[in-house]
Amino acid sequence: MTPQGHPDTSSELAARSDQEFDQDGNRLIAAELLWGAVAHNFIAAADFHPDWQIRGHSYYAFAAGQIAREEPNTSWPADTAQADRLHRHFYNGDLSHADLATCRVAAKRLVNASTDYITRQMAAQPNVQT
Repeated sequence: MTPQGHPDTSSELAARSDQEFDQDGNRLIAAELLWGAVAHNFIAAADFHPDWQIRGHSYYAFAAGQIAREEPNTSWPADTAQADRLHRHFYNGDLSHADLATCRVAAKRLVNASTDYITRQMAAQPNVQT
């Protein structure tokens, strides 16, 4: 998948998550769809950093920390931790409605911020295949 393909997929997953949440659908599925949106954007961000190796779930926290070094006024690490709670919720179903709402806000903020980050990286590094 190209760097642009990941944000496109992320956007689609976030929209499907919103549908599930907003129509009182399956909240486990909604949470995992939103986590998938976050994950796709982190994978795209890695395309601009060849030294970042995607080696599993812990990669996303690493990437969030690296990006926070580049852009120190961001909430990437905290938002990533909240988004990760959505992923765990898919398996455990242990978040209250209030916690789910809090995690959802953070994850959506992260999806938007990461999409913007990828757009800036594509403009700054036009040699990366889009």
